Amino acid sequence: MKEPKPHWSKLRTSLGMGIFVSLAAALALYWSQLLRESLQVQYGEDPQQLLGFLRWLLGYVVVLAGLCLLGLFNYRLPFRRWAGHAQRWYYYSWLLLLLWGMFEALQWRTFYELELSEENLLVAGLCLAFVVGFTLVLDMAGSRRERAELLQQKTAAELNSLRAQLNPHFLFNALNTIYSEALQQGQEKLSQLIGELSGILRFSLQQSQQDEVSIREEIDFLQRYINLQQARLPENAQRRLDIQLDWDEQPAAIAPLLLIPFVENAFQYALHPVQACFIHIRLLVENGSLVLQIENSIIQPKMHQGAGAGISRTRQRLDRLYPQRHQLRISAEAQVFSVYLSLSLQPLTHQPATR
Repeated sequence: MKEPKPHWSKLRTSLGMGIFVSLAAALALYWSQLLRESLQVQYGEDPQQLLGFLRWLLGYVVVLAGLCLLGLFNYRLPFRRWAGHAQRWYYYSWLLLLLWGMFEALQWRTFYELELSEENLLVAGLCLAFVVGFTLVLDMAGSRRERAELLQQKTAAELNSLRAQLNPHFLFNALNTIYSEALQQGQEKLSQLIGELSGILRFSLQQSQQDEVSIREEIDFLQRYINLQQARLPENAQRRLDIQLDWDEQPAAIAPLLLIPFVENAFQYALHPVQACFIHIRLLVENGSLVLQIENSIIQPKMHQGAGAGISRTRQRLDRLYPQRHQLRISAEAQVFSVYLSLSLQPLTHQPATR
């Protein structure tokens, strides 16, 4: 199917906008004329009655605007913070408090007359229903926009990955050949490093294309990366590396390459060939929950003034993929850069690749 030419696309857009403006103007003129004639019939030339009607109408407009603002507040704060599966009861409690507050405000307005209690309760319920409905409409629009952005980013990432692959099978075969040659020559250390590099490349080029990988695959990838980094470091008696990756062997899934930016950031900016420096990495995966804690020295302060591009993109991925299911805290104080990430993992829906 041929794509429309740019000038035809602009013409259709202009035509649609012209139709909308014309219809809106015609309806505005028609309804304003009808309203003016109706007011003349009902109130004649009595300005007091007309003023009373306008005040009554303005009151309803103010109430409607207030409910819309309340719905926006409800969406921005309580709904987005508490409406998830784990904290939904906090959100339900907030709605009950909101209903109670509306009812008491109506009771105060009617001087707490008992015969109006049922009406006030009904009106408060309708107002709460409007707020909840307005919140859901905003959430649907926001979710649709976020899904579109995520799809666009995923498409761009896949395109960049395809551009970078060139011929991954040739690369893997070449590494396997070098690996076999190193083993035959008795270079066990060299063959081990080649195997680690091959695993990293295979994961980056193949598994990263999936929406999720097993937590075992992600931890193996981190361990391979750490092994290669440690192997390339020169001798430094003042360097302290404390790496601990613990997993309870329970199957779980995670978005691929989600943790590596934090580890990579530590190795890239925290180490020095001769000066005192340190990296502490503690990863614990237990009962479907992940906790990652990283502390490292700040050798290059300018690079740690705020999170880097990789960490910034990871923060966006966490917000989109794990809304209300993660906590991320990053700080740089007293020459120490620290990261704390807690994450609720999802069930594994595919079989992990064999090693």
